Amino acid sequence: MIGLLAGLCLCGGVAGPYQPAVRLDPPPPAPVVVEIPQLWSTDVVNGHCVGFEFLLGYYSPGWDARRMSGIMYRESRCQPTVARSDSGSTGLLQILRSHCGWLSSRVDGPCNLTDPVYNIRAGAALWREQGYGAWSTA
Repeated sequence: MIGLLAGLCLCGGVAGPYQPAVRLDPPPPAPVVVEIPQLWSTDVVNGHCVGFEFLLGYYSPGWDARRMSGIMYRESRCQPTVARSDSGSTGLLQILRSHCGWLSSRVDGPCNLTDPVYNIRAGAALWREQGYGAWSTA
């Protein structure tokens, strides 16, 4: 009898003599992939970057989002990657690349002025310091 019990696995699975138990756990669930919608577009209506007004409102430090979308249109024509070599300005709100050091203490993340969200957040930091006067087209 002892020899028979020694050959059985009592570890929770179904097994016969001298056979390992088989785990019957369900397979792990498939990873959940969440697609984050793009919250902006380069849509223009009557000289305003309407496709960025949501972000301008969301990150507003007190500015009028509609007015800023007009400034944005005049600065970049709503194109996030626009860079002017004559002035050294980049992005939607044409922020000077030389401001990156100053911005590092005011905006989280690496200075990427062609990223629309970063550019708008950087613009908000500038607006807090200088108001609409930070843009010559204001």
